[in-house]
Amino acid sequence: MAGISIFSAFTIIVILVLIIVGLLVYIAVIREKKHELANELQNLKMKYSNDKDIRTLTKSINLVNKTMPGPASSNKIKRKE
Repeated sequence: MAGISIFSAFTIIVILVLIIVGLLVYIAVIREKKHELANELQNLKMKYSNDKDIRTLTKSINLVNKTMPGPASSNKIKRKE
């Protein structure tokens, strides 16, 4: 009887250790993937923030919005009044 209970206890301990090791590996993989995604996002931000065409286009749009606010039809209505 004692031999069976020792074997059962050993089996349970081995299973618990395997589960804990599996969870630790899973957490490590998730953290590594998170760092990879964060680096990729940072690279994309740097790529598009340094794009002169996009910055020039944004400045042009802002300039047009400042000089000609609202749609053309609203400007015509204001002139009539």
